[in-house]
Amino acid sequence: MSNSTDKVTKILFILVSALVLAAIANNFYTFYFQKNYTFTVEASCDQTQQSCFIRDCSDGECPPNELEVYRVFTLKAGDFKKCSDDSCLNECTNGLIKCTEIFCGESKDDVCTVVTTE
Repeated sequence: MSNSTDKVTKILFILVSALVLAAIANNFYTFYFQKNYTFTVEASCDQTQQSCFIRDCSDGECPPNELEVYRVFTLKAGDFKKCSDDSCLNECTNGLIKCTEIFCGESKDDVCTVVTTE
């Protein structure tokens, strides 16, 4: 009886190990080779020309880019290496890579600047 139990235990161990390795291999392939995910990047924004996201950096809780007024783009991870800087602003605005701008006000929690025309 214990011999058949050992056999079942070994088979289950091999099966579970194979499934775990398959999951790891799939994720490695997806994220390392295909780069099948998106980046969200922040770039400087001219609040006299367009509506921009704003954040309060007075409490010292700003990200490393220290942008208080910014715009947001999403792009494919494979395209990020084509950016000359971490904001990808030049590449996104000139159409060198495919980016999607997320406009301020699309979410109810957004804090935006208001463009005034004089």
